[in-house]
Amino acid sequence: MVHSVMQHLVHKISFFGILLILSSNAFGKVTDTISFWHIDYNQTTILELSQGMEGHLLTIDTDSLGEDDLLGIKYWAGCLVCSDCPTHIGIYNQNKKLIQHEDAKGPFTPIVINFREILLQFWLTGESVFDCYYLEGNDFEPERAVHVLRIQLE
Repeated sequence: MVHSVMQHLVHKISFFGILLILSSNAFGKVTDTISFWHIDYNQTTILELSQGMEGHLLTIDTDSLGEDDLLGIKYWAGCLVCSDCPTHIGIYNQNKKLIQHEDAKGPFTPIVINFREILLQFWLTGESVFDCYYLEGNDFEPERAVHVLRIQLE
């Protein structure tokens, strides 16, 4: 009798232990997700960045840069709730002036930036450093945005 009660108790503890492990593992997947970015130049991935690598410096030679060249930014934050959230990229000069703003919809949907505006600023003002910020949500609010990339033209 004592043996069967002990055996039953061990089975219950094992069952609840497995449930606890499985549930903590399932919840852990959401909180352990690491954000990452893919940076494309003319549809070729040139950088893969992850959380903690924000503000990475991308140096581009202006002699090899054309007005129709494209910079694509794909961002994934592991948001399982929002598959069609508005996403935004803002390009700012060093005086915090917005140079270019582009929108897309949904995580990992490329936001494409044409270098025309950045090159124009470079040619007209001599500015060579631009910061790229990413944000999900209905409105682009720079103070909430993630600094994804710094572009240095040479």
